[in-house]
Amino acid sequence: MSRKLYSFRTSQLVEDKLEKFTLAIQKLLINLIVQIFLNGIKIWDKLQREVPSEKRQYIVQLIDYGKIGWNKYLATMEMGGAQTFYDCLKDGCFGDKSVEELAREMVKPLKEIHQVAVHLDYKPSNLVYVMDINTQKRLLKLIDFDSAVPIPSVNIWQGRANICEQPSPYAMITPTYICPEFYKANLVSTKADMWAFGISVYELLLNQPMYRGVIEDVDSLIDNIAEIHRGFSIVKSEQFLIDFISDDWLEEPRYAEAIFHIIQIWTDFPQIALLVMNVLDTDIVTRMTAIGVLNYLDGKWVHF
Repeated sequence: MSRKLYSFRTSQLVEDKLEKFTLAIQKLLINLIVQIFLNGIKIWDKLQREVPSEKRQYIVQLIDYGKIGWNKYLATMEMGGAQTFYDCLKDGCFGDKSVEELAREMVKPLKEIHQVAVHLDYKPSNLVYVMDINTQKRLLKLIDFDSAVPIPSVNIWQGRANICEQPSPYAMITPTYICPEFYKANLVSTKADMWAFGISVYELLLNQPMYRGVIEDVDSLIDNIAEIHRGFSIVKSEQFLIDFISDDWLEEPRYAEAIFHIIQIWTDFPQIALLVMNVLDTDIVTRMTAIGVLNYLDGKWVHF
């Protein structure tokens, strides 16, 4: 009888501790989500206070926000379309727009956000089309500032890279689009977004109608192309540097396929291919800025 009673009390004690542990984890997760949300609101608010409306046409507008309960917040923002840019890539709903036109649409939001912050999670799924009330035209706008980092007012890099002091502790960045300097030295700058833009342009190109049915898995191909440009793998199970001096890396089927499609892009889209190579420069100082990309697409002098 005493043994059964002891066993019952022990079991109850374990259950109580597990319940407390579970509640503690839930509380930590809720706090983390709140901090991520508030970081995004802070960046949004900074952008709308410091930048005139005519200079942020390609950023989804924050209308209002507030706390509605314990650790419950609500934000009201400009309504976007049901489809993201990523959805349009997969569905092929761009009509007769050229890749140059689409690349221009993609980079305009970065020119605007870089007035005050680094987005740090730029990708096609964070771009949405919004109907402009005044012009009745669809504008491609940037959303989701939860991982964004404010640009310091004092910049020792003379405006070319805008190095931030440190990344946000709550940053949740999609690995495929992360630049090499972030992995190597935890550096965050506007050039991090430009790297992500370059990878996103690859997605735009490889989802063109001429390649449909030829490429089995575009997402995996993009990961492999990103690794080649980065110079190393970021997959935890197989992190390694790519030895470009040796030809052995080309014997890897995934890299051989990636190189084949890179060459194909150079053949079919030479102007955009040259742009992508400059945007995916591993040197953050010479990597092109959003303004530089727009100048290049407009046939003007390029500023890095």
